[in-house]
Amino acid sequence: MAVVLEIAARVVARSESRVQGGSTSRFDARLGWSNAPGTEQRIRRSDFDVVIRISAQGLRGPERTLAKPPGTRRVLVLGDSFAEGYYVSEEDMAAARLERALLALPGTSR
Repeated sequence: MAVVLEIAARVVARSESRVQGGSTSRFDARLGWSNAPGTEQRIRRSDFDVVIRISAQGLRGPERTLAKPPGTRRVLVLGDSFAEGYYVSEEDMAAARLERALLALPGTSR
């Protein structure tokens, strides 16, 4: 019975989900799975519609140079799909919210 319920749940989930664009993931022999640099994918479901963009450096979020501009502080957020905010818009990711909060501090600039 559990197998039948699992199959039914997967069929329903797949039918309500629409994915456009190529995969944003790739297999990496050293890391397992990683982000594919320069890719984009749109995922639409009944409860959300999100575009996932992976930068040229393989990170989710805006394009940034690897070399840090003088006078700039950076924070790297590491984690899994929850830390990356896989199913939320870029501006709602925890890292983006942290960036806005830090930039709002007096004497902080980009």
